[in-house]
Amino acid sequence: MTTPWNAAQEATIKAAYDYYPFGMLMPERYYEDVEKHCSPVTRSQYATNWVNEDDIIMADPGTLSSLTISEDANAVIAEDGSLLVSAENPNNRTTEISKVMDIIPANKQFSLKTHIKNSGQNPIFISVVQLGEQNQLNTLASRMVTVEADIDLISTSKSNTNPLKVIISTQGNTHVNVNDIHLTRRDVLESVVTDYIYSVDEDFGDDYRFGFNGQEKDNEIKGTGNSLAFEARIYDNRLGRWLSLDPLQKSTLNYLL
Repeated sequence: MTTPWNAAQEATIKAAYDYYPFGMLMPERYYEDVEKHCSPVTRSQYATNWVNEDDIIMADPGTLSSLTISEDANAVIAEDGSLLVSAENPNNRTTEISKVMDIIPANKQFSLKTHIKNSGQNPIFISVVQLGEQNQLNTLASRMVTVEADIDLISTSKSNTNPLKVIISTQGNTHVNVNDIHLTRRDVLESVVTDYIYSVDEDFGDDYRFGFNGQEKDNEIKGTGNSLAFEARIYDNRLGRWLSLDPLQKSTLNYLL
């Protein structure tokens, strides 16, 4: 009785040959599989998808030159009254504005884009920082701007609970214009696609290395089944003779060969 299991175990004959006693291939007595074969192969292809986050746009953050100094000469206060940074030297203080952004899950990549124009003499530094799981401060990406530049900072979040924070800072007096800051998260989505690869065997018999008496075939010299290579010597099975003399005949009697 034939079952699906038995059918799956049936051997596929790719090639079969019959030879004369002296090794010549018998005409019409050999078989070679030359049919087309289709092997389905499943592969995983990964596509990069940028997912826009909501409520993470810093609109009109202002300019550093518009920050006001409080009565304490060692403190720089933003227009909204929040303390940003303190400096011991009021004449050469570090001025900083910052914005808390959204929470990006750990190990997820993000991109922060903005445009900065620096009208002063001192360089501007823009950084993306984040508190780690142990409350350590991680600088994920940063860049210096001397005149004007389009900013695109790409990095990977390191915390599931702490949000990203954008810091724009400078030292000394300067005037900086900052356009809207846009933050996007990049997710990698997996998609599975099935491809079909066609393997066409025009003459499978040539891929079978061994022929008469288990000797290796040498078809490219005399044609399919007409020449057998015995390492240092070649045997032509159409003639039933060797194509070279045996080097042992010089030192060994013929009846011993």
